[in-house]
Amino acid sequence: MIRRTFVVLAGAALAAPLAAGAQTLTLGDAIGRLFTSHAYQPSWFAAGAGFPPPATLQAVVAGFATTLGPYQSIAPNGTRFTITFAHGTMQAEGALDASGAFTSLLFSRMQSKAAADRLAALFTAESIPAAWFSDRFLQALSLERIRSAIAAIKAQNGAFTSITPRQDGSYDLAFAKGHVSGVIDIGPGDVIEDFDLLPPSQS
Repeated sequence: MIRRTFVVLAGAALAAPLAAGAQTLTLGDAIGRLFTSHAYQPSWFAAGAGFPPPATLQAVVAGFATTLGPYQSIAPNGTRFTITFAHGTMQAEGALDASGAFTSLLFSRMQSKAAADRLAALFTAESIPAAWFSDRFLQALSLERIRSAIAAIKAQNGAFTSITPRQDGSYDLAFAKGHVSGVIDIGPGDVIEDFDLLPPSQS
């Protein structure tokens, strides 16, 4: 399947090296601040990076709590950061310019019981309904292509047997004859906003 990002809050990063002493805010601090602040400031986001208005960004981030519960903490996880909520986690990545403003920001790779259940259901349900996916997702990838891709994986790997979370935010999907790595993001009502399936080595 074609990989799409769940929430891309800016396009390509405007990769500018940090000048020595120019700013002390780390990327982890900047991401964490998004979950603890009552009002976002325009200066937090680089001009020309393609970000929506601060209030729109704040609404997007606040929406994660609807699915995963209250924010708890942030911690480095390889090239990403793990955002922990009361009922699950997400991965975040991004970049800052010399002033400490975001030039890119991405949230993806949700892990929760609901996310795992929905991903597993794609391989166990007799039929995959359109209601499981957001309108935005189906505009990018048709239901027919989704069903075809799922059927091809089942035909190649046999019956689905289990799903296990991995540290990088993906899931290991075990089948009778092999494994596939899956990533998923869901919204309110457990609607799939994004998912992708890859060989484990590519996750």
